[in-house]
Amino acid sequence: MGAPHPTALHWRMRLRKFCEGTKFETSVTVMILANAAFLGARTEHLAQHPGEVTPEYFNTIDRIFTVIMALELGLRIVAYGRFFWWGTDWAWSYFDATVVGFAVADAVADFITGAGTTTSTTTLRSLRLLRVARLVRALRIVRLMSFMRALRDLVFSIIATLQSLAWSMVFFSMFIYTFAILFTEACVDWNVLQCESDVITCGYDSSEGVPQVLLSHWGTVPKSMLTLYKVATSGMDWGEAVDPLMTLGGAWFALFIFYITFSFFAVINIVTALFCQSAVEFGQNDPDSVIFNNVQAKKRLIGRLTQFFIFLSKGFDTISRADFIQSHHDQCVRAYFEGLEIHCDDSDELFDLIDKDDDGHLSREEFVDGCLALRGGARCLELASLASQADMLQVHVGMLADRLDATLEYLYGSESLAEWDDELHAAETTVALPCLHD
Repeated sequence: MGAPHPTALHWRMRLRKFCEGTKFETSVTVMILANAAFLGARTEHLAQHPGEVTPEYFNTIDRIFTVIMALELGLRIVAYGRFFWWGTDWAWSYFDATVVGFAVADAVADFITGAGTTTSTTTLRSLRLLRVARLVRALRIVRLMSFMRALRDLVFSIIATLQSLAWSMVFFSMFIYTFAILFTEACVDWNVLQCESDVITCGYDSSEGVPQVLLSHWGTVPKSMLTLYKVATSGMDWGEAVDPLMTLGGAWFALFIFYITFSFFAVINIVTALFCQSAVEFGQNDPDSVIFNNVQAKKRLIGRLTQFFIFLSKGFDTISRADFIQSHHDQCVRAYFEGLEIHCDDSDELFDLIDKDDDGHLSREEFVDGCLALRGGARCLELASLASQADMLQVHVGMLADRLDATLEYLYGSESLAEWDDELHAAETTVALPCLHD
């Protein structure tokens, strides 16, 4: 199979860039949401008018959505070629192709059997529900659309907490199971004592209804667990559950109060904190979130520095050294630099560090880039670079010293060079002695 023609490759690359653009992805998302809304409206109409002929405009709108979906799929196939089927998003590709294939088959069946009739096409019409699954594609498109990023973070944070949810349910089940055994045993013992004393008929309602209510809430372990779960999750008024327990004695009432207090103030709050911690850790470790947050933080910082430059330059294109030094005397300006984590009390030194071209004026780009470079403390990369430069400088100085020794030895001989070394050493000793005496 030969290589594609350069012109065809050029147009394919342009088409691929168009398909990866924000406008195209936004349009596809709007189309998916509109199609889902249309499916809901059509289903609601059929539910409210069973057996009636479907209005023609429903079928027309349905065909329009089918054509749009087919065109969108065709554009992606042409843009990506075989990589559409074997690329990184191959699962989404096959899913889209399957959904569009079902939609086209449905449209063809409508055309053959007659649009708007109630012919038996239930099997093919049921495939129409698969189009709703295309809503899932919004989770992929959301990476490229900043206005939907909050939804993406919410969904993936919930997914990240599933493991914590599973272990929380295990612990909560064990916690409920323990108390359910205690309350059920107490209920059974009380029921046995009442049966032996012939006060009531076992398992049946009494004149006041207390035994039957007690057994309905606490008669078995599953019933007790369900009652405790309802009480803990506000699915049941806990006064309704504790009133029958008053028949068993004050100790069981106190135990129930302890269960409510411990589950509400300890278990539920700890589980909530665990979920929050899992969501925060996901946000800190998710590469997409880290990259997006860093990019947004840098954009905001550049905007602040730009506004700060406009303030210092008083609307001009550059800042002179004199204006910069004069403005740096202002306490508010120094405080703003401190807020930007730029710590330098010497305005001349700060100006020299920012002025890269040494022309005595700061342009907007110089000011912004210089402040970004000076912001914060020394980073590990900068320290490593400085250490590397020091090592290289030491090597160069050593090589220069060796060459200088060789040159002097060639010019004056080794004996003269040794005498100079002795004289230099003696001079250094002579100079050092008065210092020692002082």
